[in-house]
Amino acid sequence: MESLLHFTGRLHPVVVHLPIGTFVLLAVAEGMGWLRPSTRLTPSQRTVVLAVGLVSALAAAGFGWLLARAGDYDATLLERHRWLA
Repeated sequence: MESLLHFTGRLHPVVVHLPIGTFVLLAVAEGMGWLRPSTRLTPSQRTVVLAVGLVSALAAAGFGWLLARAGDYDATLLERHRWLA
């Protein structure tokens, strides 16, 4: 079981980019809506994109927590990463 959790934690660098891409997608879509009002997102579409971003950000944080539990990282760097991330 511990090896499965460690493997899952190793997915953190991959999963952490999903919320970044989701929020960039939302920013681009909003910008396009300003340029062409016919392409504006509806409030429900914005909510879906934000919900996907939230869930993926929580998943990235969880995977990061699992990766940190492995103990392969310097404690000072790990603490700094937690606060700055």
